[in-house]
This record gives sequence, C-alpha cells and structure tokens, in this order.
Amino acid sequence: MVINLISWSLLFTIGNFILFIIVSSSATFLNFFIAHFHVHPLYGILLLNIGCFFLALISLKDVNSMTTLIISYVTIAITLIFAAILSFILFIWQLLS
Repeated sequence: MVINLISWSLLFTIGNFILFIIVSSSATFLNFFIAHFHVHPLYGILLLNIGCFFLALISLKDVNSMTTLIISYVTIAITLIFAAILSFILFIWQLLS
C-alpha cells in the first residue's frame, strides 16, 4: 500500500509538470482559458501541485525501506520547488497585468 501511494504521488507530480509544459507552451490554450474562465490556468496547476505535496507527505507515514524514503523525499522536494516556481510566475504575472 505504501509503495503504491508513493508511486502515485510521484506519477502525479510528473504529470503535473507535463501539464505545466503543455499549458505554458500553448498560447491559444492560455488565451482561451483566461478569456472564458477569467482565471490563469497555472492557478489550477498550483492547486494540483499542493495536492501532490500533501499526498507525498501522507506517503511518509509508513515508510519501510531506505528506497521508499528517498523517493518520498525527492517527491516532496520536487513539489516544493515546483510550487515556488509557479508562485513566482503567478506573482510576476499579477504584477504585469
């Protein structure tokens, strides 16, 4: 069960990063989302990232081996760094708009 939870949190984090690449590289998708929903799509990605962070924290509960501990720490570090980058991008976007 723990290995599955750690794997899911890592996969969600990687998927979140891929979604960030897709959203940030597509200007038409970005303009469509802002025009129709009046919210920047990176806010949704930031919320998903925070969810991945809490899932990674929950996966630390029953770590049995050093490998799963390292994977959990790497996942937590990736989500924290990614959340900081997204927050910085959104903060600068708010200042410029």
